[in-house]
Amino acid sequence: MRSEEIAVPENKPFQFSIRTMLILITVVGVSLGILTSAVRKARDAVFTSVCNGRLCHLAIALHNYHDEYKSFPPATISGPDGKPWHSWRTLLLPFIEQRSLYQEYRFDEPWNGPSNRALSGTPLNVFHCDADTGPATNTSFVAVTGPGTMWPDGRGMNLSEISDGPENTIMIVEVTGSGIHWMEPRDLRIDEMVFEINGAKGNSISSRHFKGAVVAFADGHRELLDPETSAATLRKWLLTADGADSPKSSDEMMLILK
Repeated sequence: MRSEEIAVPENKPFQFSIRTMLILITVVGVSLGILTSAVRKARDAVFTSVCNGRLCHLAIALHNYHDEYKSFPPATISGPDGKPWHSWRTLLLPFIEQRSLYQEYRFDEPWNGPSNRALSGTPLNVFHCDADTGPATNTSFVAVTGPGTMWPDGRGMNLSEISDGPENTIMIVEVTGSGIHWMEPRDLRIDEMVFEINGAKGNSISSRHFKGAVVAFADGHRELLDPETSAATLRKWLLTADGADSPKSSDEMMLILK
């Protein structure tokens, strides 16, 4: 008998069809998208944690200042010309392990005077959020100042004056791209600000964090405020005597940062 002939396929090089190529491109694109999102969220979690730690440091320093002087520092100190010369951040230097820098600082000239200008190139990490793309010498943390706030004009406030309770009153807020040097006696005015998180027009509490902006309350605890926080709620938390309640705890509304 003749053996049956077996057909052997030709040894042709493998070729991608257009359909196969499109499928592979789609799979790779989706995979890269998932990986990029995961990396971004992980990086943001680190930034948020570091930002929280720095706000915690500042909150402790402010309370140590209060223990020594029986009030928090004033937002600014005016010079002989009646203009703001010095910031609360400068007054806080001895309480954030910067006593030597404090001793070099001159209070007999403005913050940007000849001698103080020589110190202006000194970045202080405690005043800067790593997610903030502004210069390292600019502050990411400011006070909200003005009538009814924890930072009234011309003086420092005592804890006993906060009628709503320290746990219900915001003390320091995050502002990304503030344009404010840490020595500059300038913050966020309550009568000029926008009561939004990440307001489109700026001049608001803002951050580059994925889920909102970090703030510190007067009792020292920190919270990550959701961008959807209402204007009425923000206003209540920034005023010291309007009967505001503490924020409601939820994953979307805030993150209690111990």
